[in-house]
Amino acid sequence: MNLKKQLLVMAALILLVFSAQAFSQTNASISGSVTDESGGALPGASVTVTNNATGVASKVLTNSAGVFNVPGLPGGTYKISAEMTGFQTQVKTDLSLVAPSVLRVNFTMKIAARNELIEVSAKAENLLLESSSSVGVVLPEEKLTELPLVSSNVLDLIKVMGGVNMTDSPTFGADRTTFAGISAANVNLQRDGVTVNDVRWGTGLSSPVYLNPELIGEFKLVIAPVDAEMGRGSGQVQVITRSGANDFHGSAVWNIQNTALDANQWYQNLTNVATNWRNQEEYTLSAGGPIIKNKTFFFASWDQQIVKIREHNINPQILTKCAQKGIFRWFYGYQSSNYQQVAATPATGSRSSPWTVKSVDAQGNPVSPGNVPAYMTGDPLVGTPAPLEAASVFGPLAAGKTVAMLGN
Repeated sequence: MNLKKQLLVMAALILLVFSAQAFSQTNASISGSVTDESGGALPGASVTVTNNATGVASKVLTNSAGVFNVPGLPGGTYKISAEMTGFQTQVKTDLSLVAPSVLRVNFTMKIAARNELIEVSAKAENLLLESSSSVGVVLPEEKLTELPLVSSNVLDLIKVMGGVNMTDSPTFGADRTTFAGISAANVNLQRDGVTVNDVRWGTGLSSPVYLNPELIGEFKLVIAPVDAEMGRGSGQVQVITRSGANDFHGSAVWNIQNTALDANQWYQNLTNVATNWRNQEEYTLSAGGPIIKNKTFFFASWDQQIVKIREHNINPQILTKCAQKGIFRWFYGYQSSNYQQVAATPATGSRSSPWTVKSVDAQGNPVSPGNVPAYMTGDPLVGTPAPLEAASVFGPLAAGKTVAMLGN
């Protein structure tokens, strides 16, 4: 492959990397109408929608009915203006657009004697009407960074949203969590329009992709009904990845959780039992800005989590000294088990399926289960103390060696 072809391949790969988010991005749109004071349509009016953060502008003309539509807009704050020869130019600012909604903005143009500009804060007048029939909550980028999160996972924000019921269950693996009465198992989790549910769990609240607040630009919870363009699920959690803007921004976050900083639990105060030691540190670095102002942008995020745990009162199960030598013991008429075995039920057991009993204590000393059980019908030892027996994987025991002499 010559140098020219290599450069073309590299350029194509770079283009795919930078455009991957654009292909999967969940976008919104703005539509509306432009009329004169009498309500008559103004075809050919120029409508410009500008993203405040990136400076990217989209320009369209109204059709014969005076209607315009600007699709493919990422979430953010916008400014929209309408211009027509002979009419006052109107500008509406502070339009908060969340994906994947459709916002309707209408203009009523007044005849101008000279060049005039009327600027209105749409945020103050609450002029926007969302045309989606879905019911839910949207948290923009600034809210995601303001709300406290102990776990640094935006999925925990579900706990504070209306319509979500989490009865006696945590966020992840919560089989009793409901969204407006619908089980979380039927809720779809999407990132940039792509499903990222963790299929290992019967819940829509777990994702194999860690959703750090520094990475997310918008978080939307849809209770019902689900937006048709977003596909499956009786409810949905939609997250949008943050993108760069015309200004350079970055952050560095160090989140530490240590048992020394935790409040003691009531039961631990009562029993005076030491807690298991845990130290969890999370480092997050993010940066974004323009590559070509008003045209191309970048955003990068790096996140690392280091967890160290030390548990107290660990009781590992190991072979007794006797078993380590290849000698295994059991009580006649019983099936032997370790010291944690629950006591057998007297109503069960037979010759072919004997009771399973605890045959040793925590130190490996033999523990007698009692007499030979009655299901050993016809055996002369029934009702007498069950003898301890042994066998070696290396052959018969040495002459003169008894079970009692084997030790632990």
